[in-house]
Amino acid sequence: LLTFLSCHLSRRLRSFETEWTFGDEKGLFDQDVIDPKMENSSLMTTLSDESTYKVFTGTANLDLAREIATHLDSDLGRVIHYPSASGEVSLRVLDNVRNQHVFVIQSLGPPINDNLTELFLLVSALKRASAKRVTCVIPYLAYMRHTELGFSRRKSLSIADIAIMLEKLGCDDIITINLHNPESKGFFKIPVLNLDVTALGASYLLRKKLQDCCVVSLDGRRSYV
Repeated sequence: LLTFLSCHLSRRLRSFETEWTFGDEKGLFDQDVIDPKMENSSLMTTLSDESTYKVFTGTANLDLAREIATHLDSDLGRVIHYPSASGEVSLRVLDNVRNQHVFVIQSLGPPINDNLTELFLLVSALKRASAKRVTCVIPYLAYMRHTELGFSRRKSLSIADIAIMLEKLGCDDIITINLHNPESKGFFKIPVLNLDVTALGASYLLRKKLQDCCVVSLDGRRSYV
């Protein structure tokens, strides 16, 4: 499933045309870096080969991010995490992203709130680093069921609040997959591309020629066998 999702997302990433400028920012730290191909001794490296975009990822789904980077024939951007004993996290982006189109891959699966906070911080750090455009690739966008106020106006409208925070922090557009409630895109003032991968997933499973398989739906109201 990671393979066909990454292929589909990577084709979408390639469809964006942006400008590229070189920079000379270097990393001088020895903390853990999200870069599966970079050795600890190579933090003082310059930017990678010419590209029209850069791809960064949080820690929610590194396998998917690596798959996407592989299909794009690109390296993941370098990010340092500074965790604290109290559970707080701060980030530092090592690569120069000035005037570039940056893609941030971060799914909002469990632990949802931790991954959401990490997404906020990463978007903010990239914008503070003068990224020209930030596109958030969020395969699973949480809180999409929280779209109604109900009988009480004192109830939070979670997805609308998350939309406001992403927009204020500098997210320019979002790519996501199979929204639980497609109409909730109306809470966003920025473009939201909702990819329907149902047919793609079905064809992938058919090519596998599985015998007596069972598909478990995440929606508890339905079941498919």
